[in-house]
Amino acid sequence: LMDRVFRDDSPEAQVLLGAMQARQGNTAGAIEMYEKALAANPRMPLANFLHGQCLLEKSDWAGAAAAFRREVEIDPNHFEATLMLGNLLRKEGRHEEALSYLLRAARQNGSDTAVKFALGATYVALERTAEGVPLLEEVRAARPDHLPTHMQLAVAYTRLGRTEDATRE
Repeated sequence: LMDRVFRDDSPEAQVLLGAMQARQGNTAGAIEMYEKALAANPRMPLANFLHGQCLLEKSDWAGAAAAFRREVEIDPNHFEATLMLGNLLRKEGRHEEALSYLLRAARQNGSDTAVKFALGATYVALERTAEGVPLLEEVRAARPDHLPTHMQLAVAYTRLGRTEDATRE
């Protein structure tokens, strides 16, 4: 099976080679392989997601967001791409748009602490603080060492007038 994949220099072969490059820490080589695969088949499942992960490593946030967006268009149930896109949009301050992706990720895997944190932080940013606090408190209970959660809770508690809780955070 592998011989057939590699013999034809197929997009699938390029994705496999890209994954091997990424695993070896050669992000630039992986990006090159993924781009070659996507040029041949832009709708190949998983390829845009893998490409986006490599672009994140190169701090190409806009390129990564575009890759994750394409992956979600191809596979609306791709949890990681949905979550990553929501997080990138949130970090860009595009909270309303981020919320739609984060809610989708929560429907796919609502118990994931990364989803709870991102959704809670987005609610705080949108001044829907009362909706964000329970999510952030769940993350704090599960990951007491996660500093961004404590920071978000401090902001939220301040907004809610809970100064003692804000000070503790």
